Amino acid sequence: MTRLIQTGLFGRPLDPHHYTTDPPVTYRTFAYPVYAILFLGPFVLFPFEYVRLFAAVVLAGAAGSSALLWLHAVGLKLSTRKTVLVILLALSNYYVLEGLYAEQMGLLVGLLLAGAVVAIRKGKLGCAGILLALATVKPQMCVLLTAGILLWSVSSWRERRALTISFLLSIAWLGLVGECLHAGWLRDWEGVVRGYQGYASVPLTELIFHTWCGLLLSVALWTGTLALWWSLRRTEPRSLRFIYVVAITLGITVVSVLPGQAFYDHIIMMPGTLLLGASLLKVHERSYPTVIAFALTSSLLLWQWVGAIVVALSVLAFSEVKVRASVFALHLPLHTVIIFPFVMLTLLWLTRPKTDDPVP
Repeated sequence: MTRLIQTGLFGRPLDPHHYTTDPPVTYRTFAYPVYAILFLGPFVLFPFEYVRLFAAVVLAGAAGSSALLWLHAVGLKLSTRKTVLVILLALSNYYVLEGLYAEQMGLLVGLLLAGAVVAIRKGKLGCAGILLALATVKPQMCVLLTAGILLWSVSSWRERRALTISFLLSIAWLGLVGECLHAGWLRDWEGVVRGYQGYASVPLTELIFHTWCGLLLSVALWTGTLALWWSLRRTEPRSLRFIYVVAITLGITVVSVLPGQAFYDHIIMMPGTLLLGASLLKVHERSYPTVIAFALTSSLLLWQWVGAIVVALSVLAFSEVKVRASVFALHLPLHTVIIFPFVMLTLLWLTRPKTDDPVP
């Protein structure tokens, strides 16, 4: 499969021994846990052109459904017109468009995580555990949130044990199915993960703050995440504070766990963006520095659409060939995608509720 992928991308299998400029031989290998093929297996006998079209439709539906579920989770009750607008914005932002273009399973994982949080909010803890286990097909997207939720679950074992038990049983079942599909897959996958770390770009913390400072910042963020979840051990999932910690955890995942180039996985920033959107309604009650932070965050988020419009209109003044050849033009809408997660995370922390008031 790796050879087929490399041939499709580069015209031949990679061979760094003969071509010194080639990436490692494991570059673009199938890096998912083997049970990820349970999502793909039913379509293996169909022509790829049809499967690709079907996947695009399904993944777009997953992104739109994620927006609906997160709206419910954060307690935003919007009119039909505003809900449609939120879905359109969710589908037209750079992160989701990148995921649709690459047909990334991260969009499906985003839906599973949204479903798990909504299930927890509704008290369906067993269902939430199953959804979290399924989300581990891309473990880097869910590792921090899963660890936090499990810590929250075991801290009140009698009331919340269903979540932990269903998660562990589901993971065990997925592992056994994987073993039936490919004996010794876990050992092989460990080697694949080590190879993946060799060619994947570093997280945004290390990309911006350099290796050691970024790594120390990441460790501090991970430790702070677990401390936040421990502080929630007596908090009910219907509280606004719980949803804020979920959003903060996913924001920390984006900046400190995901590879720097994996913008298509940034769909998990959706709850944080919606919470900040809801907070805008009360921005007049905030302090002056927080208002400035709101303005900066909004500008960084909206820039991708502004930049895209500028690039589209530039075709009227210049030829399409010149615009396509212009690195500046093509990067114009993308100048803010790296810094936005940090600003959003900072603002989420500044606006987090101090009490356990329920979500409206």
